[in-house]
Amino acid sequence: MKKQILASLLALLMLSSAVSCSDSGESAEQQKPAADEPAVSSGPESEAETEPPETKVTDDLPELTSEKEFNMISPTLGHCTSFVFAEELTGDNVNDARYGMKLAVEDRFGIALREERDSNWRLENVLKALVASGDTTYDIAFCMDDVAPDHLPYARCLDDLPYLNLDKPYWDRGMNDASKIGGKTYYLCGAYHLSHYEMTHMITFGKGMVESLGLENPYELVKNNAWTMDKLFEMGQKATFDADGDGQWTEADSYGFVSTPKQILPCFWIAFGERAISQDEENLFALNSSESFYDTLYKAFSVMREGGIWFVNSDGGNVYEHLTEMFGNRRVLFADQTFYFLSGFRDMDEEFGIIPFPKYAEEQARYYSRVEGGSVAMIGMINMTDPEEVGAVMEAMASYGYNNVVPEYYEVALKRKTSRDSDSEEMLDLIFAARTVDLGDTWWCGDIRDGFFNDCFRNDDRNFASAQKKLENIVKTTVKKIDKALSNREP
Repeated sequence: MKKQILASLLALLMLSSAVSCSDSGESAEQQKPAADEPAVSSGPESEAETEPPETKVTDDLPELTSEKEFNMISPTLGHCTSFVFAEELTGDNVNDARYGMKLAVEDRFGIALREERDSNWRLENVLKALVASGDTTYDIAFCMDDVAPDHLPYARCLDDLPYLNLDKPYWDRGMNDASKIGGKTYYLCGAYHLSHYEMTHMITFGKGMVESLGLENPYELVKNNAWTMDKLFEMGQKATFDADGDGQWTEADSYGFVSTPKQILPCFWIAFGERAISQDEENLFALNSSESFYDTLYKAFSVMREGGIWFVNSDGGNVYEHLTEMFGNRRVLFADQTFYFLSGFRDMDEEFGIIPFPKYAEEQARYYSRVEGGSVAMIGMINMTDPEEVGAVMEAMASYGYNNVVPEYYEVALKRKTSRDSDSEEMLDLIFAARTVDLGDTWWCGDIRDGFFNDCFRNDDRNFASAQKKLENIVKTTVKKIDKALSNREP
């Protein structure tokens, strides 16, 4: 039964963000159920409702034999898993599944797979030199999604690549559709790589503080569709106080919410159903300047800044540096986390739970989970010599990862090692099923998220409209760069 449930959940993992992108133009106020329909359930389906056949997803590839070396190149990162394959067996389930992926694909096609681990976190200059010199060593390259447009000149359109079936559940349709250019596919996220699972945000809460302060059960709030921004504020206020009595607000005091400045606004605008960048019907990228978008920003400011529940800091990291220490000493009620950094909580004595970010209001139809910029996308090299082989290897890697790597990561690394109760496990299912990506948080991460909105929140500046023209020009500049990269290709 457990395997049956997991099979259903994995299908949700890979397909759910397609739903997110399809309604990305709706505001939090617009996301309401029809009058004759109940609100979308906030939790995973019951066992009685999820009993798919206990089978693996097949990739429908024919028998193929290549018998040659197949090369790929990956950047080295510090905020998520950098590489596709593990180098050796260690006894860790996830590591060994990643190691097994390489052996299985090699054996299937009779090839030798080699993943070069470049020391740089950006590869566009490396790829530029290779293409300019006519070097066809690499068939596949990987790049961080927040610098993906810089790699476009060296990326082949993948829509007509043989054997590639992007409708299969091992390809992340939502993330892939969001990054199409002119309706065409140049970047792929799939189950071969763990980074876009690890970059998913959730909220951790201190169970001890909930109990000692007599607060409502966060799990029940989520399940009852009552987990909203107002509820977070109400509970966070009760947890914010001068713990050491010195009249100064420091790490020694207690807070309702802890995060680094750059994470707060995107976590909440995405949780409220908004996107900073969208594509219109003509596949043109546009900056969101709607009233509903600004309302979500003001809401986050009013709760975190005016409400005073946020621990004011200027930490520029992905997760606040001293979060584990503060959490372990019961000085944090709620904290922003990604799954990659959640492993730091494993050895902590203090009990914690996991829930999604809240809705804007109860009328919002569903929860959304932000996938932060910085995960790794796959590109096919523009000068690849054997598209048939590349398509087959890409498809085989994604299907193997879906059937073997992701289940180990999800069931063992997350559920058994990290979460500490059945409710947290249920929340993990919900969080992953609600994964959502925003190009303003990925392609335009440096200028829009880490630049403008990070500065706004850090400096308590809410004059968003004043920068509208500047931000629009930033978007247009990147679009021009994309257009130039595509126009310079040979017909």
